Amino acid sequence: MDGFFEVPGKPGWKKGRYAKPEEIYSAPQGEVPDGFFDLWGLIEEADPSGHRLYRLPVNSSVREIVETFDVGCHGCNSYGLSHSQVHETVISRAESLLAMLPGRVTFADSAGLKIQFSEPVTDAHLKQIHSIFGEYGFESGEYYFSQWDGESEMYQEIKETGVFHFWWD
Repeated sequence: MDGFFEVPGKPGWKKGRYAKPEEIYSAPQGEVPDGFFDLWGLIEEADPSGHRLYRLPVNSSVREIVETFDVGCHGCNSYGLSHSQVHETVISRAESLLAMLPGRVTFADSAGLKIQFSEPVTDAHLKQIHSIFGEYGFESGEYYFSQWDGESEMYQEIKETGVFHFWWD
């Protein structure tokens, strides 16, 4: 027994232990079997008790993750948008990021999505990221993308950590 249980309706997906509060701020650590990856997540409708460790097949799509974890819908009512409108926005932007730089999702819940890039983020990538997100009110870390002047070091955290964080309050 590996401490993981099947996620109903999600073939190949497994859920593990609950996360300690501080764990969700970084990518899950530990051995992962070939063909899988781990992420911290919260499927509020199915398990509102807290974030868990999830083990997903490597071929799990961004769409499947965003829709299952209801990513971005923490603020749906605030912005007057439907879940499907928010999902499509997040999916298209996340897919654009992953087309630019390889990586994987390490966190997903209704208020956020984190992507850990597997290659270094350059200044040229930061400009591409801004072109993907600049007109939207998405946050990364402490800043809104629409605030970047194209020159300041506002995005340096993304470059230094290799993590992009979609975040809604």
